[in-house]
Amino acid sequence: MKISIIGISQIIDSVIDKIVNHSDDINVYSDKRHFDFENKYHNKKNIEIITNQALEDNIENISNSSDIVFLLSESDPFNSFSYQKIINQEPKKKVLMLINDDEIYNMYKDKDYPVMSKLELEQNDLSYLIKD
Repeated sequence: MKISIIGISQIIDSVIDKIVNHSDDINVYSDKRHFDFENKYHNKKNIEIITNQALEDNIENISNSSDIVFLLSESDPFNSFSYQKIINQEPKKKVLMLINDDEIYNMYKDKDYPVMSKLELEQNDLSYLIKD
């Protein structure tokens, strides 16, 4: 199963810890380099870190090559925009997006959007996404 993570945020380590044993192919995409993150995962054979300046323009290509997409940018508008781009192209794609703003999170949750918050991540196991 190929998993793509778009954006590096405070919760990325927790997400990787929850999914690393369920996938042999995890690609992490960011628009800039994060040296601490890169140093931490440079020896992991199943995790590849890809820096892409035009990340926003490549959302569809990343999604097409993935079974599951995690949108983990610190930017709620970027995550929302990326989610819409993916779902408009592939309505059945498994996508989970991080939303930091409580009001936006609750609005999306009420509409059954696949969202998570930092607090929710601590309480939930993400394997349900991978096993479906």
